[in-house]
Amino acid sequence: MRRARKLIIPMLISIPCLFLFAQCHIGAIAPILTGKKIWLSDKPQLVEQEILRQVSIGSSIETARDVMEQNGFECRYYKNETYYYRGTGAESRDIDFYACGLNKPWFFLTKTWSVQLETKQGKLTRVSASYGYVTL
Repeated sequence: MRRARKLIIPMLISIPCLFLFAQCHIGAIAPILTGKKIWLSDKPQLVEQEILRQVSIGSSIETARDVMEQNGFECRYYKNETYYYRGTGAESRDIDFYACGLNKPWFFLTKTWSVQLETKQGKLTRVSASYGYVTL
């Protein structure tokens, strides 16, 4: 009995520490448990592919937004606005989209991911991502 007690106490301490470590270094834990984790990269094309792995084109825009928010992004809806595409500078006018952003402190920088989820008739039609950082 005494030996079992010696094992239980370290386990009770280490399990919350493990979750705290995961929360700080990996990000939100819930998406990992549900299989909806978006693994971030400094390459926008990889972020777009990762998002499309979780929610495909034609999915409900609410589902796509929920997945983004579960991964820590803050999303804001724009209706009939101008939309600028990453890299090309091309624009589309009068479209509906969610602009989602995530900022993560990293040493003396803040890493920033911006994702636009374009929608038509309530369905996801396009994903566009960008990455940048700001120094302190």
